[in-house]
Amino acid sequence: MYRTIWVLVFIIVASIRAAAQIPTSCLEIQSLLVDACVPGSGCTSNLSPNCSCEGKNEMVRFITGPNPISISDLSITWPNNTFLGISSPNAGTATLVADLQATVSSPCGLLLEPPGGIIPAGKKVLLITSTDMCTSANSFASLVDTFYVIFQNSGNFQGHFANHNNSGTQTPTPTGTPSPRTLSIGLISTGCSDVVTYDRAQLININGLYGGASALNDGARVDFDFAGNPTYLNNGCIAPFEPTSIEVAAAANSVCANDTLPVSATVIGSNAGVQWSGGAGVFINGNSLNAFYVPATSESGSIQLICSVVGSCGVLVSDTVAISVLPLPQTSISASGSLSFCQGNSVQLFANGANSYVWTGGSTATQISVNQSAWYVLSGSNSCGTTLDSVEVIVFSNPIINFTAVSPLCENDSPVNLVASPPGGIFSGTGVTASQFDPSISGSGNFTINYSFTDNNNCSSAASISISVDQLPVVSIANPGSLCLNQGAVQLSASPSGGVWSGNGITNVNQGTFNPSIAGIGQTQIIYSVDSGACSNSDTLMISVGNSSVVNIDVFGQQLICTGESLSVNAIGGGTIVWSDGTIGNAIVISNPGTYYAVINGACGTDTSEILIVNFDNVTAQFNASSTSGTVPFSIQFQNQSNGAISYQWISTTGNTSVQTDFTDTYSDAGSYEVMLIATSAAGCKDTAVGMINAYDSVYLFIPNVFSPNGDLVNDEFEILSYALKTLEVVIYNRWGQEITRYDGLNKNWKGESTNGNEVPEGTYFYLLRYIDVADRSMEKNGTVTLIKTK
Repeated sequence: MYRTIWVLVFIIVASIRAAAQIPTSCLEIQSLLVDACVPGSGCTSNLSPNCSCEGKNEMVRFITGPNPISISDLSITWPNNTFLGISSPNAGTATLVADLQATVSSPCGLLLEPPGGIIPAGKKVLLITSTDMCTSANSFASLVDTFYVIFQNSGNFQGHFANHNNSGTQTPTPTGTPSPRTLSIGLISTGCSDVVTYDRAQLININGLYGGASALNDGARVDFDFAGNPTYLNNGCIAPFEPTSIEVAAAANSVCANDTLPVSATVIGSNAGVQWSGGAGVFINGNSLNAFYVPATSESGSIQLICSVVGSCGVLVSDTVAISVLPLPQTSISASGSLSFCQGNSVQLFANGANSYVWTGGSTATQISVNQSAWYVLSGSNSCGTTLDSVEVIVFSNPIINFTAVSPLCENDSPVNLVASPPGGIFSGTGVTASQFDPSISGSGNFTINYSFTDNNNCSSAASISISVDQLPVVSIANPGSLCLNQGAVQLSASPSGGVWSGNGITNVNQGTFNPSIAGIGQTQIIYSVDSGACSNSDTLMISVGNSSVVNIDVFGQQLICTGESLSVNAIGGGTIVWSDGTIGNAIVISNPGTYYAVINGACGTDTSEILIVNFDNVTAQFNASSTSGTVPFSIQFQNQSNGAISYQWISTTGNTSVQTDFTDTYSDAGSYEVMLIATSAAGCKDTAVGMINAYDSVYLFIPNVFSPNGDLVNDEFEILSYALKTLEVVIYNRWGQEITRYDGLNKNWKGESTNGNEVPEGTYFYLLRYIDVADRSMEKNGTVTLIKTK
């Protein structure tokens, strides 16, 4: 298979080109770009973007025969799609050709339009399947030849050929069924044509394999010789032009590292220089098409040898051949792990790089297991010779640990330090924090504590100790209650048994005998202590020793309090206190007159407190006013009606005051005023009475002249506004003098209804007002009001 690698080299070389073969027929088809590259996707119609439609970017390369060809004379039968005719050169096609020419790297690459639509004889032609093409889809960068470019008219967006039908997984052989596709290009005027056929199952991907992902198959192409024989190739996203090509071969597929291999190259096209490269060895006659390769002594495995020639326009063209170098055995030892490890472990040694092996000790296995410090030598052989390798295995001793024991502890002891050597290891176990053991965390029980240490060689050892933690005993003294000084010795009790008693009044530390007479009157602290293993605990009790039961109250004798008030009294004494009214407790709140005392029942007897006699002083403040309103200026007399008082104080918000029994107040300004009477009894108890007085400037009346009882909640009632009136009678007449209704104008408004509740019609009505003001003056007033019902 021929391969081409295009690299532009900036050197000046002589232009040596092989003469192009001109066909004797009207034209010869040379290449089909079947699977054209497009950067986009989603081509669904001719309106889809040109860079998304493969059918707009496929190409055909052909060469004209001995006569010029008019593009209008061309007729094409595609494997798929209808021939839409060739576009005459125009501004649009000129722009496309110019854009493509701008991408060509070599000055030797030239793209032209047929002048006047006529392709000269013996010229290479590139036919692109649509004027709506994507100029960036398939590269022209490495073009080093001259092509005439023509375009099919736009309209086809689907492919003109058929891509591969192989599996979606790439394989070394085709998996699709044979499926031939035929293309015909001819001249209408003469009937001359060329016909080529390819098998879509034979299309290859960029890796030289069959099938696989769509992206791998972009660039699939078929070249044809003049006899119509197909060659399947894939150079990627490159237009289907034909560069100089080279094929490289080797005399053998393999060679020993110390041998010489003949290699050769065959060049089609121009050749302005040869250079062999590749591998780590050297070439003999490296500037000749026939050379020899000498591998390096360290070289092995598959390598690529490359022959490069300078082709058309100074372009470097290369091909490669893969050979296998059979080296001297590269004997080596590999290991499953580190060659330095700790005692008790082992390492697997593996033989590599040869066909047969012999280890120190005579083993011929490819793998041995070792656990001793030593040098291990491996001899490896193949058809090219024998070489050696060796490794040193070092086995380190594990560290020795000393872990200091810990004495039994109590669960309430403070944390203890754990001590082990060598230092720097890790302590673990229940109750361990860092390098301390905390019995309050572990609780009671037996616990295994571990210590592990890893030395600088990463070797580890571990040791453990057992720590015993005793449970803290729960100590409790039974309370004997309050004791009397003269009641004799008392036997105290506590749990658990076996403890020791201490404190003032204890006469037997083992049995817990307590004598109140020795302890004395007051509070005495008694302690009971118990030892249990590594634990010790105690309980403390305060025992009260009393002489006799005595109760006193803080208020006694004759007490006088005001009505509605209360008196708080406290009793002091040791024992349960019961008051004469049945209240139980040290404090009582008295709200009723009577005789009160407290009784105490204590452990050492009964006692009754002093006597408290409670009486209440009653006083009531009240008065009558000669009037509660008036028109300024006016005066009101206030007559005192209080009971149980000996002194009085009058206070008015007019600013007037008095301490007389009765009071007269004068009102000069309109407003609301408050008058207060404070009555005080001989015991100092007070009561108050308050009255309100309204003072008016004069009688005020506001009478509307129209209202609309239509239910819109605006001005629906005939409402008379007034003040300084005691009474207001309103009488309504129609225009014939008939009474419609009458009502109390201070408490009611007229809604446009008669006395029996019937609605009256729109119109003008007469009113008569009869009223008495706050000065008891009687007056009348009349007028008209208009009733409107329209909303």
